[in-house]
Amino acid sequence: MAVEKPLSMAELKLRKQAKLNSESQKEGATKTTLVTTKEIDAQVGDHSKQKFLNINLIDPNPFQPRKEFDIDELKSLAESISINGVIQPIVVRAAVQGRYELIAGERRLRASKLLEKTEIPVVIEMVDDLNMAIMALAENLDRADLSDYETGMSLAGIQNHFQNKTKIAEYFRRTKKDVDRLLAFNSFPYWLKDELNSNPRLISKTISQPVKAYLESSEYKDEVHRPYFLRCLRSMGEGALTQALFIDTIKRQIRDASHKKVSPAGVVKKSYNVGGKNIGSFSYDEKNLNIKLNAKVVNSELADELFELINERLGKLKT
Repeated sequence: MAVEKPLSMAELKLRKQAKLNSESQKEGATKTTLVTTKEIDAQVGDHSKQKFLNINLIDPNPFQPRKEFDIDELKSLAESISINGVIQPIVVRAAVQGRYELIAGERRLRASKLLEKTEIPVVIEMVDDLNMAIMALAENLDRADLSDYETGMSLAGIQNHFQNKTKIAEYFRRTKKDVDRLLAFNSFPYWLKDELNSNPRLISKTISQPVKAYLESSEYKDEVHRPYFLRCLRSMGEGALTQALFIDTIKRQIRDASHKKVSPAGVVKKSYNVGGKNIGSFSYDEKNLNIKLNAKVVNSELADELFELINERLGKLKT
């Protein structure tokens, strides 16, 4: 059974930081100010008052980084909520026409909907779009297994509000190298992002930069190479190909296709198949006729029959 975890100190700090950032902007700041840890610590205990809202008045978070939610985990969380209630209120902000937008707590909200609850405890924060995106990402990083692609796309959405990638790394307690690899996802073409939107775990940050480098290289020709890329991507999704061999396999398949021998004009080629398995081939041109059969499927009796049949037919030819 999934049991709700109380907010960690790290999440409380990030939530308070987002709130303070919004307040600093209201006071006339022309640029987002990221307050220090010391300033956050001084105000962590200042919680907003909890209230109950009609679930139908709460709209999804437009900045939600997570694209997939495990239904079994939601059912387990719903079971916990049915017994203990929603221990930690979700966080929302006021929207238009008496509605609200979710900031943090989507799993709790979804699980409550599974239970057909009409109300849910909330904390209402005054948060702008930037800090709403930051809080949503912080919650997912702190409480759930977010995919590298989802994390990278969320970071890309707030990247311009930070001085540089080093500042992003410091804020989310990541290494600079890690941030570089995560942001590489944002440079992927639309068709690859479509694949990852459906299956965010197809490509991890381990190969995000090599994939980006290959797609942006002079050797890559989209109209020719994309089908091979997608074919290998599907093989990887089926577990038939590892990420470590992904790019090399694409290049090998393209190389093999470009060097494939083309049969000269006039050559006829056919294959023998039994039960869906290829057991041999038949080919002829203006000079020769060749028949090849797998020795495992031809016994001496069948070989004699084939020889006599051909010999008989040849004997009827007029020379």
